[in-house]
This record gives sequence, C-alpha cells and structure tokens, in this order.
Amino acid sequence: MNSIMLLILGSIIAGVSLAMDAFSVSVVYGLCNINIRRIQKVIIASTFGFCQFLFTFAGYFLGHLYIENHIEYAKYIPIVSFVLLLIVGGHMLISAILEGKRGDNFSGDDDKVAVSNGIIKPFKLMAEGCATALDALSVGVSLTLLNLEESLLESSIIGIVTLVICYIGISIGKKLGERFTSYAQVAGGIILILIGVKILVF
Repeated sequence: MNSIMLLILGSIIAGVSLAMDAFSVSVVYGLCNINIRRIQKVIIASTFGFCQFLFTFAGYFLGHLYIENHIEYAKYIPIVSFVLLLIVGGHMLISAILEGKRGDNFSGDDDKVAVSNGIIKPFKLMAEGCATALDALSVGVSLTLLNLEESLLESSIIGIVTLVICYIGISIGKKLGERFTSYAQVAGGIILILIGVKILVF
C-alpha cells in the first residue's frame, strides 16, 4: 500500500474519531427539529464538516508558527469547548424546564436551536461547530511533518467524513424526535452539556 493510500485511510479513521462529538450534536438538531428539511440537514452537516476541515488545517499552520514554541496554551482548548457547549446546552435545558412549568410543548420552532421556522441560526450553529471541532487543532498540529498538499488532503477528508456522519446523525435524531417530541429539548440540552464535560475531562 503506497503512502497516499495510507494517508487517505488514516484520514478517514481520524475523521470518524473527530466527528463523534459533532455527530452527537447533530442528533440533537434532529431531535429538536422533527420537521427539518433536507437542505437544512445539508447546511448543518456542511457547517460541522467545514469547521473540522478549518480547524485541522489551521492546526497544521499553528504547529509550524506557534504551538511548537508555546505548547502550554494547548491545554486551554478543551476548556473553551466546554464553555461553549455548556452555554448552549444549559440554555436549552433551562428553557425546557421553564416551558414545562408553563405547560408549553416544545416544537423546535424557537430561537434556542440552530434551525427554527425554516431559518438557520448561523451564530448558534457556528458556535457548536467550532466547539466540537477544537480537538481537530491538535490533530492538525500533528500534521506538521506532512507537506502542505498532504495536510490539505487529510484536512479535506476529515471534513467530508464529518459532513457525512453529521447528516446521518441529524436523520437519526429526527426519527427519534418524532417519537419523543416532548422530551427532545431536555435531552438535547443534557447531551450538549455531557459532550462538553467529556471534552473537558478526557
């Protein structure tokens, strides 16, 4: 097996591993938006894929320009991810509890999720995309032994793998949300917070 095939295989494996947090968040989007349209699935999945690509490729340059000489700052990456997901997940969870006390039913049509009423909330979507992609920075740093073309190839494959996995995740979440609509927002908030804790601890 030549070096390019090994690089592609390794990139796919890395993409699957890195995409797991984004996959979980994608399931949440499906849970909270049972009427989500195909184009919205594509936009959300593409955003997560792009963030994974961007952070992996950025890590390659950071490895050359900065982190190799300032490795102590790498320890703050999980903290940033945790804070972002805690804010978004906590907001969803608190809102669900308040709505439950008022007797409201969550329909997914509000401003607490990235898609509501057919409108993408770009800031919320990018915040979660970035939070789940920060781990890719460290992978990008590990690519510093590769040349520019090889690092671009690996980053692109990681992004594409993430896109596909996230699209599947949204579809799975949508199916679950159709059965458990009343619990979707609570589950979504808890899942986001747990993902943040996992990133912070592990």
